[in-house]
Amino acid sequence: MQIPFDNTYANLPTHFHHMQGAEPVSNPALIVWNSDLARELGIVAEDKTEIAGVFSGNQTANGSAPLAQAYS
Repeated sequence: MQIPFDNTYANLPTHFHHMQGAEPVSNPALIVWNSDLARELGIVAEDKTEIAGVFSGNQTANGSAPLAQAYS
């Protein structure tokens, strides 16, 4: 799955974020998918299992780097 996203937050000093993967969930399922919007956003995805995995946090999209943002 390819999602064109420039995570500029990851380029900030580390006190703004912590590299952190998501907690896995059991049996993620895709309920609704808007193919037209995905195409408009440049999201390339064909496999519904992979889509559910990425958007649930169980998998990462190609080129992504999960992080937790610091809030104040």
